[in-house]
Amino acid sequence: MKRIFIDVVIFVMMLSFSLCVSAENIRLGDMDNDSYVTSDDAIYLLRHTLDRDSYPINQSGDVNGDGTVNSNDAIYLLRHTLSETDYPLLPQYLSIGVKEDTYVLNKNGSVDYTTENFGDETEIHLKANPDMLTRFGYVKFDISELKNRTNFTCIELELTLTQRQTDDIAPLAAIEIYGASTNWKEDELTFETMPESFSFICDKKDITSGRNTITLPVTDYVRKALAAGKTEIAFALREATAGKPLHLRFASKESTSGAPSLSVYFGTKEDNAKYNGAVEDSKPGQVVGLDQIFGIGEVEKASVTASEDSYVEAGTSAGNNYGSATTLDFK
Repeated sequence: MKRIFIDVVIFVMMLSFSLCVSAENIRLGDMDNDSYVTSDDAIYLLRHTLDRDSYPINQSGDVNGDGTVNSNDAIYLLRHTLSETDYPLLPQYLSIGVKEDTYVLNKNGSVDYTTENFGDETEIHLKANPDMLTRFGYVKFDISELKNRTNFTCIELELTLTQRQTDDIAPLAAIEIYGASTNWKEDELTFETMPESFSFICDKKDITSGRNTITLPVTDYVRKALAAGKTEIAFALREATAGKPLHLRFASKESTSGAPSLSVYFGTKEDNAKYNGAVEDSKPGQVVGLDQIFGIGEVEKASVTASEDSYVEAGTSAGNNYGSATTLDFK
């Protein structure tokens, strides 16, 4: 009965809706990969929820942003083809720019920098020298827009290296990141007032020379912060080169380009093989009623009774009719 119903749903959608939204430059929602977003994509997505292997998709099927991929997404996508404004497709990638960033510096012999602020500089300096001129970086982000979009699969902190000291002893520099308190302001923070760093986040990240972008995984940290009701997070950046400490510089938000950012990726594990995150498993095969497609009522399931049924036999019974039989026999 489920197969009969699904075929009816697909048939109704094919007959009733022929509207399309041109998507030559926007691929979001183009499930069948034909460069347009139409009712065909909703049908394809519905089939994908029933048979992922036979109907693969190259983007997240979670178009309604609830963390799962099921028939509700096909319904939402169909509604989107009728009204883009009322049923917008949520982006699968989001970049969150840094809110505040700075660094702190300690002493250089008799010269004391511990009370100086560097919040207006175009670079964030790092160097883990235990004796003098130690530099720690701090970056802060507003994550409030993720409060209702927790179905992300990966979040990476992106930093742009602008300059690094070259040293034969340590050809590869490295940094570490820690969770930090958000109770600071970039135009006030100093070495004496720097916040506590309380949570180590990821292993050392090797950095080669030249200007380049490095990424550090912070998915779990952000997820825990959101679960705790936080709307802001901050990271402490530490130079962690083995051997002799090296001076590293990264673009700040005062720079003309390359400011720190959070790259947020959405989708399920099946839909986005690059980023495997802890998201709720999807629910393939969920049957929905026509009432849901047209937005009337809250019907979860519907059934369609066959108007006629019968079965046939081969061999000596090939000429017999079994239309009045009370069962359908298969062998």
